[in-house]
Amino acid sequence: MLSASTVSRPERAIVLCVDEKSQPMLPMRPGHAARTSHDYKRHCTTSLFIALDIETGRVIGKCYGRHRTAEFQKFFDEIEAAVRRGLDFHLVIDAYVTHKTPMIRRWLAKKSRVGTCT
Repeated sequence: MLSASTVSRPERAIVLCVDEKSQPMLPMRPGHAARTSHDYKRHCTTSLFIALDIETGRVIGKCYGRHRTAEFQKFFDEIEAAVRRGLDFHLVIDAYVTHKTPMIRRWLAKKSRVGTCT
């Protein structure tokens, strides 16, 4: 097992841990009925995609109404736009099926400034 002390980030690059979470309806509170967030679109659920810069704690996040490969690729585009030019970025992602589709593999292969670890 690797620890933070044995692994350092690459020079001129940032490391982002990427994951997603479905967001259910917001719970009822005294004086407030059950409600949804502003981007609610499907069966009481929205998907939050998030990338955490493990060195600085900076977060890049985006909500989508669906949880498919197309939304995951759009989120990668958001990450790419948010990372300062001249910096590479390394993505640590889990092995969820959406992350391993041919569409995502092609996107990653075309991006010279992206590295991944699953």
